[in-house]
Amino acid sequence: MDRLSARYIVRIPLNKLRLGFSDVTMLDALSWMLAGDKSLRATLEDAYHVRPDIGYIARTVKAEGIQGIAHVRATVGVPIL
Repeated sequence: MDRLSARYIVRIPLNKLRLGFSDVTMLDALSWMLAGDKSLRATLEDAYHVRPDIGYIARTVKAEGIQGIAHVRATVGVPIL
């Protein structure tokens, strides 16, 4: 095994393997999916600050569109940012 491969093999069990994107990148992607630009990022980011679960936000947007974001509420056990 070469050095580069060994580096990544070691990072997997150490949970240090970074994917190179953040939740903000995902919010931008959702905005692009809905509007074709970043115009909805502020709305999505507001919902993310109430419920910081990017999976939940994405499922809501996919199922209900941007209108579904208005129904995002804080949940017990999930911190508010």
